[in-house]
Amino acid sequence: MRRYSFYQESSVAWLGKVPHHWEVGPARRWFKIVNGGTPKSGVDEYWDGGVTWLTPDDLGQNQGEWIHKGRRTITLEGLHNSSATLCPPGSIVVSTRAPIGHVAISATETSTNQGCRTLVPGPQIDSTFGFYAVKSACPVLESLGQGSTFMELTPANLGSVRLPIPPLDEQRDIVAFLDRETERIDSLIAKKRLLIERLQEYRTALITRTVTRGLPPEAARAAGLDPSPRLKPSGVEWLGDVPEHWEVLRLRRLAEIETGSKDTVDRQDNGEYPFFVRSQTIERIDSWSFEGEAVLTAGDGVGVGRVFHYIDGRFDYHQRMYKFSGFRRVIGKFFFQYFRAMLRVVVLQGTAKSTVDSLRLPMLQDFPVSCPPRREQQAIVEYIERRSERIDALVAHVDQLIDRLEEYRSALITAAVTGKIDARDKALAIVGRAE
Repeated sequence: MRRYSFYQESSVAWLGKVPHHWEVGPARRWFKIVNGGTPKSGVDEYWDGGVTWLTPDDLGQNQGEWIHKGRRTITLEGLHNSSATLCPPGSIVVSTRAPIGHVAISATETSTNQGCRTLVPGPQIDSTFGFYAVKSACPVLESLGQGSTFMELTPANLGSVRLPIPPLDEQRDIVAFLDRETERIDSLIAKKRLLIERLQEYRTALITRTVTRGLPPEAARAAGLDPSPRLKPSGVEWLGDVPEHWEVLRLRRLAEIETGSKDTVDRQDNGEYPFFVRSQTIERIDSWSFEGEAVLTAGDGVGVGRVFHYIDGRFDYHQRMYKFSGFRRVIGKFFFQYFRAMLRVVVLQGTAKSTVDSLRLPMLQDFPVSCPPRREQQAIVEYIERRSERIDALVAHVDQLIDRLEEYRSALITAAVTGKIDARDKALAIVGRAE
């Protein structure tokens, strides 16, 4: 990749050398720094108006360089009765606490809360170039955070960050180059994420078909099973037909159902035992309330129909997690595969709607489970685990490719806005080799 012909020392550690005709100076030279604020929460007249109002969470949830709106809005009265300030479109909004370093360009007139600060570009700055430059300086912004309860980037520290600034026409050339190249990278990333979605959908379909209809013919023959069993109605509309020699039993006949006694706040860093909460993330704790084989699922919250765990050992669990154990006529791992595939299919038919979805004990007790003979259950479990292992390996490989593309994207932006590559004349065809 082409470099500039002449460089100069920037005297800034994170920048190193920059092109000789670029300027390097503190952010306050190029931008007006504007603080945010929050109207009083108890005054209805201050909220839900026509003024865009952004928070660090809004910036963190935003996709892309531009941000059009936040989760909440305020009124002009709320704006005038708080320390929030309205800034023009094209301003660069930076989260300066909780956390430091989310960055976006405002697409409309925008105000923020006190967790953000806005950089209003001066006449020498292209907004998108300014965004890329500030984004590249995020590690420096994070290092300048101060505080004991939480880290915050003060206006003075934000304004002191030294940025490399080329002439305005050159900024626009760099932006055009980056827009083209990042669009190509983003397209590649989107295709690979779609591939992961398809692989996950395939795994779900594979498991669903196998736990309700049995093994595919070749796998059944290899396991010494009938490759083409006759089917019969299951008596359950969403389950459909099942092999004739299978039973359909209510869950109450297959396992004991209990809930835990702990809350999320009981988790302990580096605890000795797994602690299952209403998330796919497994926490740790120093207590255990059960030892043995069990399947767990979230009883309410966003994890309903989405969070499932299998374990054989000591553990503790949340008061709103259901534990299934003491399995009868069903192998624990078969139950796990069946339950996580089929519960989501019917979960909305038995949920109590208030603020969140929730599972009720009677619905779980009456949940129908298709049960093949134990030997066939074991063969199904082994087949699913083998196929899932292959799919997981493919997903992990694609995830690695996505990580590399994202790292390359970030490195390309930093190289362009710090002058390590010369992007003035044309966009180099460098992404095609990553396809």
